[in-house]
Amino acid sequence: MAGREEGQQQVVPDEQRDVVHDVALLVRHHLLLSLLATGHDPSDPATVCTLLDAVEHRPGLLAELRVLTEADTRSVGGVDGGPQGRTRSGWTPWRARLVDHLVARATAAVGAPERAGPG
Repeated sequence: MAGREEGQQQVVPDEQRDVVHDVALLVRHHLLLSLLATGHDPSDPATVCTLLDAVEHRPGLLAELRVLTEADTRSVGGVDGGPQGRTRSGWTPWRARLVDHLVARATAAVGAPERAGPG
């Protein structure tokens, strides 16, 4: 980062440490939900456990990971080659169903009220 000497760490105020922790966790695991939803069995308790471990069994963090997963996946894609050069998204109805199904199972496993993801 410009303006900081190499090896010097920026001090985070105490009141922001939890936020920094949560954002770092979300960034670290930003691909996990999509990978689990599309490549593992959501009925397998180990799949749900892996997801819940990543979000520290916190329903709010799970909901935030759901939103980040959709945003990240929507940001990838490419131009579809059509006449208007439309951009296609990696976020499809199929992926949304799989992600939402896994989030619903994980939410139920922690006993939190289910919350639908956006779009």
